[in-house]
Amino acid sequence: MSFEKFITALHDCCPEVTVEEIKDALWLALQVSSLVSQKSSSQKSKSMQPESSPLNSSSDSLTSPISSTSPVSEKIPIREYPVFSRSDRHKNRLPIRISSARLLPHARQLAKSLRPLLKKIPSRTVWQLDEIATVKQVAETQVWLPVLRGVPERLFDGLLLIEDSESMRVWQPVLEELRHLLEHHGAFRRLQVWKFQEVGGQLSMRTYASVGNPQPLNAVIDLTRPRLILVISDAVSDGWYSGSVLKNLHHWSRYHPVALLHLLPQTMWSGTGLRQGLRVNLRSKLPYQLNAQLEDDAAEFWLEEDIPKGLKLPVATLEPRMLGYWAKLMAGQGQWWIPGVLFQPNFQKSTVAHPSESTEVTGGRVARFLSLASPKAQQLALYLVEVAPQPVTLEVMRLIQEVMAPESEQVHLAEVFLGGVLQPVGKAGEYDFYPEFREYEFKEKLAQRLDVKLGAEEVEKRVSDFVSQRFGQPWDFKAWLAAPDDKQGAFAKLAGETLRYFGGIYPDWAKSIDCIAQAEIIEFEVVTVDQRGRTISERRTNRQLSFELGKGVQLELMYIPAGEFMMGSPETEKGHYDDEGPQHKVKIASPFWMGKYPITQAQYEAIMGKNPSHFKGAQRPVENVSWDDCNEFRKRLSKRLGVEFKLPSEAQWEYACRAGTTTAYSFGDEASQLGNYAWYTENSGGETHPVGEKKPNAWGLYDMHGNVWEWCEDLWHSNYQGAPTDGSAWMSGGTSDAHPLRGGSWSLYDNGLRCAYRNWSSTTFRDFDRGLRLSRM
Repeated sequence: MSFEKFITALHDCCPEVTVEEIKDALWLALQVSSLVSQKSSSQKSKSMQPESSPLNSSSDSLTSPISSTSPVSEKIPIREYPVFSRSDRHKNRLPIRISSARLLPHARQLAKSLRPLLKKIPSRTVWQLDEIATVKQVAETQVWLPVLRGVPERLFDGLLLIEDSESMRVWQPVLEELRHLLEHHGAFRRLQVWKFQEVGGQLSMRTYASVGNPQPLNAVIDLTRPRLILVISDAVSDGWYSGSVLKNLHHWSRYHPVALLHLLPQTMWSGTGLRQGLRVNLRSKLPYQLNAQLEDDAAEFWLEEDIPKGLKLPVATLEPRMLGYWAKLMAGQGQWWIPGVLFQPNFQKSTVAHPSESTEVTGGRVARFLSLASPKAQQLALYLVEVAPQPVTLEVMRLIQEVMAPESEQVHLAEVFLGGVLQPVGKAGEYDFYPEFREYEFKEKLAQRLDVKLGAEEVEKRVSDFVSQRFGQPWDFKAWLAAPDDKQGAFAKLAGETLRYFGGIYPDWAKSIDCIAQAEIIEFEVVTVDQRGRTISERRTNRQLSFELGKGVQLELMYIPAGEFMMGSPETEKGHYDDEGPQHKVKIASPFWMGKYPITQAQYEAIMGKNPSHFKGAQRPVENVSWDDCNEFRKRLSKRLGVEFKLPSEAQWEYACRAGTTTAYSFGDEASQLGNYAWYTENSGGETHPVGEKKPNAWGLYDMHGNVWEWCEDLWHSNYQGAPTDGSAWMSGGTSDAHPLRGGSWSLYDNGLRCAYRNWSSTTFRDFDRGLRLSRM
């Protein structure tokens, strides 16, 4: 490849690269190549020499774990926990090194997301000779003086402020990897790392490696050059509720842009200190804007324009996309929005209760964990509680996670760690130097509430085999866990601080769902069809909420997570109609519940005392009901159960039907596969059929295609021009006495069963193919 082609290819893959960076890369490549050649020749010459006798070897050569002639190409080892010798006081620690599961699974993407910060400017302190400008000046003025220019350097300094609290213990390995990544990335001219914590109602700060005297809080302010302050925390410590953290963030934001890198996903923010503020979106069209200068959309959520605004805090997560939005915000690249929180100016002690102050009994916290934790976190908790009747350490949790749930990430362990199902053993203050050895035990009833599919024996066998293979000799995990004759072993009371914040961290979310304790995790099979027509089968789980309607009749709802989707169909979709457009993005901000099946005749009769259906059958969907009938049914049901039910909005219905897909049907684009999922004209025999006989979609919803049409709450509109984008029902404009119907029925062909297909009828119209499905928040 010629040099010109090399430069062209380099610019294609990385358009922001500069000439200086290309020269540096080529120089480094030559140096590495030369070094490798020297090492190879050195090893070759060594192989020609006779081996030295161990008796003549120096002590250094015997004890050194890495040879000085190790090749440069050798892989860098994974960062692991240290192993103490058998003579150490922790003599019964795990016999192998256990790395934290998937510390930064997207490290390369995270590095790429920070590219907007790679902008360079001329230095104001370091200069170099500008040869071309000097020659030009001499030729034009005959003045033999050098022309100097500032050496190009990064625009921003970076400052990481990492919270040092008890709840952050689980994140220590991740923070080490993140610090290592940012220090070697090159996005910042200079990167400083500090730690902070609340002590006696005030923030105390020190450098990352220091354990000495605290540093002044104003030390983070440097007015000599642009600096970005990135606070890293899970926002559950006392400082976020006492006002000390927010007060200082607000002070620092007057001098430098301040953002929060939240270690928990957005679904968990409502259980942290962020719930004291208003969730907003922030953006900036100019680079390096202070927090107060950021544009927000708070006016869209409030009736008054002049809201007192104290701190506008951008919030990112350890996801490449989210971190990239923050980088673009700081670089002023276009109109990129980033999630944020708007706090009012009074930073006194919060009136919002801290999760640790919850007075819930154990059963309530366990129910909260089961209803709100992700399936992976629940599965991890199952493995832990099954094999560890004795107290477990964080080290053991990581071992079981690596063996039994290698696909899980650090956040899933954090869900278990902070989810209210663990309680510390021993006294606080005993583990100052060894927090990894702090023991925790599970609260009662967790094992009974989890859906046990894999026995403890199987887990113990897998873990034992894993450790035996790594350790190089047989090892019994169960016997090691018990350790009845050694109270100073891995589960002895060593040293570490307690987790005070083990109460549920999602109270706001839990309050929005009545009877949440009844929810259970169910498993079902989902079959999809790819573009090549191949069927893909997999097991899925979801939360199910059940209500008793009397005489053994139950109403079952499935959990629908928050998210975004493209509503409608593109013009290129086969069978597209104009009323399915324009296609637009809808954001479902809050999770909700959706009927697992269409309302059956047995359910309708249990509430209304009658059955208007033409095709009789207790488990068949009720039909021959108008929109008014459905509205009356949901009112009576709500009154009976004390829970507010609604007809779903069109956006909610299509979002639930798609279940995260973008294809014509919830299972793919192949209409030939409809017979596995729907009752329609090709297989219905001209009548309805009992619900749940076909395959479900990815969220466990049955009969979303075919069987009966399902009424929606909205008024009918002939297209989506001006439609809401938040998932709410469209109740303005349109046709006042008509409402949409979705899903198709037993009497339709395949085109009418697409996710985006729409129909409508007047409010009082009844037919043998009109039914309903309910939703609730």
